[in-house]
Amino acid sequence: MKKYKRKIFLVLFVVALVPSCELFDCKDCSYVTYENGTYVSETPSIPYCGTELADKEAEEPVTIGDKTTYVECY
Repeated sequence: MKKYKRKIFLVLFVVALVPSCELFDCKDCSYVTYENGTYVSETPSIPYCGTELADKEAEEPVTIGDKTTYVECY
């Protein structure tokens, strides 16, 4: 009976640790800069998931002079 209770506890514990569905909605994002339509540079990509990903994808491009920087997620 103790082994049965232990197994049930273990299963419940593992189920509680399973990540939410939002972790499956993940992308790597980086800032990409173009000057007059020509690629200039890119920051290292960072993984974002769920609402953080939605916030990153909603960021507006920033233009200073001829350079435009925006978030690219893939």
